[in-house]
Amino acid sequence: MKEHVLSFSNWLVEQKETEVLAEKEAKVLAEKETEVLAEKEEYKEFFNKKLEKFKVKSPNELDDEKKKEFFDEIEKEWDSEKA
Repeated sequence: MKEHVLSFSNWLVEQKETEVLAEKEAKVLAEKETEVLAEKEEYKEFFNKKLEKFKVKSPNELDDEKKKEFFDEIEKEWDSEKA
């Protein structure tokens, strides 16, 4: 009987440890999600400013040469902001 009580006690401890780890992982994931959403919003604002600069509502309004210039600028400046 004592062995069963010890086994059950060990099982309870393992369950609590698992719960604590799951809570920590959930917190880390929630923080990462917040970061990703913030970066997505930053990129959207950055992209929209570029659209304004090129005086269009969509890159599809640009001819091929201007479209390449637009996306080259986006890539270069966004990468340098995040470096």
